[in-house]
Amino acid sequence: LAIPLGLTGALLGLQLMGMNLGVMSILGLFTLSGVIVNDSIILVTAFKEYSHNGMGINTALEKAVHSRLRAVILTSLTTSLGLAPMLFETSPMGEVMAPLAVVICCGILYGSLLILIVIPALLSMLETLALNRRRTLSKSRVNTCSATVAVQPPANNRSVVIVEG
Repeated sequence: LAIPLGLTGALLGLQLMGMNLGVMSILGLFTLSGVIVNDSIILVTAFKEYSHNGMGINTALEKAVHSRLRAVILTSLTTSLGLAPMLFETSPMGEVMAPLAVVICCGILYGSLLILIVIPALLSMLETLALNRRRTLSKSRVNTCSATVAVQPPANNRSVVIVEG
């Protein structure tokens, strides 16, 4: 789910800058995918760590976003600011590399913002659904008893049925 969030930002950036999707921008999409997935993994890992320590779903999500906000924002900002000079380069080589920089900068900024909003919302929904499903299944379980039925051969012309269980 994280990759489409970054890709929408990349394509939006290309559209706003009036650039086409070319070879360099596709290379930027591969780079962008790695960074966006890394940001998502950091957030989900923190959430799982907090939830396994006994926190509620929403508390664990809030704590995970709060604790990883700095890492996600700093990663995004430093990458985007580092590539910013390449965005506005007017030399022939700079014009070739500009779509790569646009894809990475816009995709990371937009994708990171959405990761901090969308991923926690989806995790909350999925965890709540899973919790409700577990509760429903535990309530609907019927205590079943196993019974073994054996019919003994007739003795004195009477059939005897033995039920154990």
